[in-house]
Amino acid sequence: MRNDILLPDEKIINYRKPSILGESKFWLGSIILALSLVTFVIFSLSYPQYNSTLSNLYGYLHLSGGTSPLNSIPLVPTVLLVIGFFYILYSEFEVYFKEFTVTNMRVIFQHGILVRDANIVLPRMVSDVAVDVSILDRILGLGKIIIRSLDTGRPDVVISGITEPYKFQDDIIKLVSKGPSTDSSTTTASPPPSLPPPAAEEKEENGNKEQNDGTGETN
Repeated sequence: MRNDILLPDEKIINYRKPSILGESKFWLGSIILALSLVTFVIFSLSYPQYNSTLSNLYGYLHLSGGTSPLNSIPLVPTVLLVIGFFYILYSEFEVYFKEFTVTNMRVIFQHGILVRDANIVLPRMVSDVAVDVSILDRILGLGKIIIRSLDTGRPDVVISGITEPYKFQDDIIKLVSKGPSTDSSTTTASPPPSLPPPAAEEKEENGNKEQNDGTGETN
């Protein structure tokens, strides 16, 4: 996390980066890679005469591909392979540029590859912090944090792919329950010294008054 986004006396309590296993694009890319392998095996075993290669594509486009050995690779499995790797690499980049931070003053969510954005949630604006764990998340040890705002017009902040989600939720709840904290070294005003009880002075004055009344002195 970039420290230039922190305020004076702001300290990091919990810092997380999401797991790539929580990214839907990663699973989509993995499925496409598996489909590429299945397609290659099916065409190789069931259709030996299958010859849809790059050289056929060059011929269809009236281009000359030369004598490169890559011209003989099967076209459909190769295209699926490239698409699958693209989704996996893109999900890896997304995870790398996502950061979730809980400080002693606020919750910060930073994301973006080309443009770096930061969403900040103030404790006084949080109405609820929920954890959503699906069956797949439970197997992978992940979870989703949902931060709901008191302002009904603002969308919920969703933090996906978090390891130990209940620990992260607990840190947010502690921040919300106590509000923004201050540094322990900050001096606080000491309470004013207590005044002595007036009972003794009143008792002494009442005794002098009774003594004067008893003597009955007059001017």
